Amino acid sequence: MARRASLFVAGLVASALATGGLCGALAAPAGAGTPSTKAPAAWDHRILPLVRFVEKHRKLTFEHPIPVEFLSDAAFKKRVRGDDAKVSASDRKAAQREVEELRALGLVQGAVDLIGAEKDLSGVDTLGYYDPDAKKMVIRGQDLKDTETRVTVVHELTHALQDQHFDLNKLDDATKTSGEDTALTALVEGDATRIEDQYVSSLSKSEQDTYDRALSAQTDANKPGAAGSDVANVPPILGLFDEAPYDFGEPFVDTLAARNGTHAIDGAFHNRPTTEQDIIDPVVYFANRKALPVAVPKLDAGDKRQDTPDDFGALTLFITLDARIGFDDALHAAESWAGDRYVSFRRDGHTCVRIGMRGRTAAATRTLGTALQSWAAAGPANAATVDVRPSLATLTACDLGGGTAPSFDTLDQAVTTMATRVEIIGELIRSGGPPAAATCVADHVVTDPTLAPLLQKSDLAKGEEQLLQSSVGKFVSACG
Repeated sequence: MARRASLFVAGLVASALATGGLCGALAAPAGAGTPSTKAPAAWDHRILPLVRFVEKHRKLTFEHPIPVEFLSDAAFKKRVRGDDAKVSASDRKAAQREVEELRALGLVQGAVDLIGAEKDLSGVDTLGYYDPDAKKMVIRGQDLKDTETRVTVVHELTHALQDQHFDLNKLDDATKTSGEDTALTALVEGDATRIEDQYVSSLSKSEQDTYDRALSAQTDANKPGAAGSDVANVPPILGLFDEAPYDFGEPFVDTLAARNGTHAIDGAFHNRPTTEQDIIDPVVYFANRKALPVAVPKLDAGDKRQDTPDDFGALTLFITLDARIGFDDALHAAESWAGDRYVSFRRDGHTCVRIGMRGRTAAATRTLGTALQSWAAAGPANAATVDVRPSLATLTACDLGGGTAPSFDTLDQAVTTMATRVEIIGELIRSGGPPAAATCVADHVVTDPTLAPLLQKSDLAKGEEQLLQSSVGKFVSACG
């Protein structure tokens, strides 16, 4: 079975360590929130083998069976997409405001139907889901003959098991910011993806190859923004935000397991990650470093606040910066992040955003400020300003029109490389390395200009493998 480039590289890192060593969320689809239904006395016989697989590999037991609803293709798509008539005028106004905020940050360009784009994303190639409100699973089709459907059912059964043991709705209700929501979703989806991957690995090689080809074809055909796809009208950044909990969730959960097995994963549901930085840098989560408080940025005379202040987050910061100033500087800024506060407002007929952020030291705050200044200088003239003080760097950006949003390939490369970094940290910790040194080695690997092209490959030549392994050994010595 072919692997993503990041997983392939992480495996080689583990091999390098063997020779060198380093010592010492969750919402149901639109229209799905039906009232909770009574649990059936027994499992639907069609999914029972998958139930047993999930229990065995997740090392938890279902408290009771859950209802399973099989829907025709048309009925399933209608259920997932929801009813356009239920979208209120205030919903559309809020969506337009969000588009303008994204334009101010250089992440989308031109007119965007955000509600339509989100519906397209939710409907494309979805084969099933678990509804935590109704406590039931909905499956597209009438049987489980298709491998992709069975894989999806394993993933969604894991969510049902999580719900029975940890109460997904209660966890979701406890989140207060978008960063908390992203971190929780990454934990929930990463855990389910981990079990899903174990199921795929249990299949015969021919089944794995067939599944892998289908998955690759699906991925290639449904790149957000790609002409002719079902998501042609979806801006690439929305697809990326949609996939981020999966991209970072699994390596985060794997890193937890590398420290203390399944117990560490269960523990994370009780002591959940609370920031995007926890997800992109598990060492921060292990150290229990909470975000520093930042006051809501003050607005200028005449500015009118829109919506409730929120946080921006280290991952969103990284993605925003990478599009203009490059991976290395964006990574250093994301690592320097220790807290922020975000507010949207109107100024002279334009939507603007103001973000105050800080590092844990004055030097870290200066790093943030320098990165933001470089980002502002690379954008449309007069659209953004940055104020840097010893304890706070403040970005103000307005939607004045103009500017170019990053392509899907640019965004995908940045996220893949950052996710590879998390996977490498996990492999180093699994091999006995101290977390701080693991982060140091991973940073060297993903920022080395010779190795960077290798991180995007799904397969490496022998010489490339040797280069990666020898480089890791060098970085281990430097970071030890």
